[in-house]
Amino acid sequence: MQQPKRICRAVVVGAGPAGLLAAINLLRRSSDEVEYHVTLVETGEDYGVLDAAGLEKKRSWMIGLSTHGLTALRAVPGLYEDYVSQVGVPIESTAIYLGKTMIEAGAEDVGENYVVDRNFIVAALARYLNDNFRRSGRLTLRYQSKVLFVDPDEKRIFEEYLPYDLLIGADGVRSAVRAALVANERAFECSVADIFTNFKSLHLHLPAAVAEKKVVVLPQCLKGINGACRSARRRPPLGIGLPETGGKINLAFGYMLDTPCDEALHSQDASDAEVVAAYFKAPFKPFELDWAEVARVWVGQPWSQTGQVHCSFYHSLKLQLLILGDAAHATSPSIGPPRSIALPRRSHAVLPAFSEERVKEGNALTEVAFHAYSMSPHQQLLVTLSQLLRGALSKRVPFGLVAPDPLTEVGKGAKLSHAYDELTRIGRLPAVRAVNEAARRRHFELRTGMALGGGFVCIITQFLHALAAEPAGVLPWGLTIGLPLPATGLLNPESRPGGPKGLVRYPTALGLLGQLLGISLVFPALWLPTPAFCKGRGAVRAACGYPSIGLPAAFLSLSGGGALRPNSPTRRPRALSRAYAAAAALAFVGYTANLCLAGLAFGSPRAAVGALWAEAPPAVAFMSIDAGVLFLGRAAPPLSFGRDALRDAAGVRRDGPGCRLLLHLASTSPAEALAALLASPLVGPGAACALMLSRREARLGEAAAGEAAGAGETKKLA
Repeated sequence: MQQPKRICRAVVVGAGPAGLLAAINLLRRSSDEVEYHVTLVETGEDYGVLDAAGLEKKRSWMIGLSTHGLTALRAVPGLYEDYVSQVGVPIESTAIYLGKTMIEAGAEDVGENYVVDRNFIVAALARYLNDNFRRSGRLTLRYQSKVLFVDPDEKRIFEEYLPYDLLIGADGVRSAVRAALVANERAFECSVADIFTNFKSLHLHLPAAVAEKKVVVLPQCLKGINGACRSARRRPPLGIGLPETGGKINLAFGYMLDTPCDEALHSQDASDAEVVAAYFKAPFKPFELDWAEVARVWVGQPWSQTGQVHCSFYHSLKLQLLILGDAAHATSPSIGPPRSIALPRRSHAVLPAFSEERVKEGNALTEVAFHAYSMSPHQQLLVTLSQLLRGALSKRVPFGLVAPDPLTEVGKGAKLSHAYDELTRIGRLPAVRAVNEAARRRHFELRTGMALGGGFVCIITQFLHALAAEPAGVLPWGLTIGLPLPATGLLNPESRPGGPKGLVRYPTALGLLGQLLGISLVFPALWLPTPAFCKGRGAVRAACGYPSIGLPAAFLSLSGGGALRPNSPTRRPRALSRAYAAAAALAFVGYTANLCLAGLAFGSPRAAVGALWAEAPPAVAFMSIDAGVLFLGRAAPPLSFGRDALRDAAGVRRDGPGCRLLLHLASTSPAEALAALLASPLVGPGAACALMLSRREARLGEAAAGEAAGAGETKKLA
């Protein structure tokens, strides 16, 4: 008597290339003993039902299939020949452009390669699945559905429960299925990161100078990508052109995150298309493009990122699940999917062995893909020369004395783990990894506020980076600094005659301590924010920003030894008056520069005010409040009390920086305090207050001179 077939309910999450190929292989795997029933769950739409016109609107980014990926597709009869081969382009040659100079390599040098739009191959696989299995009764399609949770006890998915015997997670970098591994397998280790690159992928008409089946590599083709030609430590830019069907080419340009591209290339405003076109046309030498088309597509597309995933294993016997594709080993798509993802009948026995084999290849894939290119221009030049030399010698030196380059052999079908071993043996992979990981670590330290500039770390550094990331961030900072520069530095002489006790005798040192504890954002980082803002997204440029690092020194020098020791001599009123006048001039220049920056960054005062307050992110809004509070006065412990209150030669009380600035002015001359308040919009708050303080010191000098003259006359008469 024939035994009934065992039904295996397989749920495949994700209808990308890996998920669709897994579903196809499972459905083909049915035999006399086991019959697979597959439920395909996908958040997006079914690309398999789109016609040519509908699919044309879904162009995304290109992926490259080498021997590994093509072998997996050709293992399914008719899949590559009748479906996939119709939507991509087989590569016949690869060319590297160094300026206008082209170095070309044929397919025999790099192996078989096939490039295809990611969504086009998804459509081809989906059509094959629909044509061959949709009416079989063993395929259930659940498009526009999202997996929220994997139940580890009942082996089902919530919210509508889907019971399963085998769960395959091919749901991308942010995999919900992989999250079940994290939650339920203590030994499972996983890291998810970006590939440290922002890029744009442009679908353009194929230029006349480029053959239809040629890949073009464009190193250092644009000065604004990764800052080539701006400084020696900037990363070299990289562009690549991949042929598409329909007489088009996909040009992709990217920049490393630690060296952002020029601000002109960040625009997504259609009105800036002419500026972007001119920017591209000047430095781009390899071949002519339709620059208007380039600019139109560029400004209409946001920057993209992709992820990288490392996992210690890909399966769980407890959950009866397996992760594939980007969920397991996301990286550059140039090497292709696994050779085969068909599972034998006894999945509980085979899952560990399958996972062990694929983990070795998958992690070799991510390591080789990420560290194939160095973030150091000089090191990458040496790597490229080494690759060219090994390739040339391997063809000319007999008896295989010189092995071909490992990366070239991957393109011809060599195992990725073998390439990883060879690259490690010759020392290339460890050397490149050390440089790349150091660059990533440094960028992470700066981005998270662990370090700033030359390594100064304090509680406010992360806030400064958040501020620098906003176009409006520099404006409230400039308003804030416009007051403390004259006030913080020049009020130190106010406390010098004598009388204060304890730590308050050191106003500057005490202020520094307060700032490092996060009380406010005024004094300790007068120098430090400039490097951060010069690398931000606002209107500040390094050429005009870095010289301002030294400006606070002029103000602090006016306080004499007050920053370091107590009870230093008080400067003469006339000298202090001139110092305040000089401070007012510098503060006015800074205020004017801030207004100019606002004009460059925003088209109208209303837009600037909105960016500073109504639509401001938290960092900018807080800084705007801080600027207003600091205009009204700078809070600090009082320097004198009771009978020790300080008075100048004319008997006018001087409470020093312990008083709020306007109140300090009001205590000596209410009219001057009001004048400073009214003049602030015209000359800036720092300049207005410094001018009033200069006038006060001039009066005190005149009074002191009058008293001295009177004392001299009295002495003569005596």
